[in-house]
Amino acid sequence: MKQLSEFKNEEGVIIVAKLLSPISRIVLKMKDAGKKPKGSAVEFLSQVLEDSPKDIMEIFAILSETPVEEYECNAASLLMDTIKLAADKEFMSLFGLQSQTPTSSGSASENTEDHQN
Repeated sequence: MKQLSEFKNEEGVIIVAKLLSPISRIVLKMKDAGKKPKGSAVEFLSQVLEDSPKDIMEIFAILSETPVEEYECNAASLLMDTIKLAADKEFMSLFGLQSQTPTSSGSASENTEDHQN
């Protein structure tokens, strides 16, 4: 699954056009229920998974560049996609939330090498 910022130019326009409907439905459901995005990105996405499962699956399909009708998931893939989406700064900012970057599993030597280059 790509982050929102990875879609450039015309591809970005197409992705945004596809994302507008499920994002709008999520926002409208929240507004109708008197809810506002709050808490961490993970807490927000957890609530969206419960309240709007079809919409969030559509978002995952779009960001995975998979036709919505062909997108399949299981608990493990949903968890991974949710973590990736929670780390997507641009996507989470659409809801007024900050992303949550997962902790790196790399070694300390890998991390210092990256900063030295």
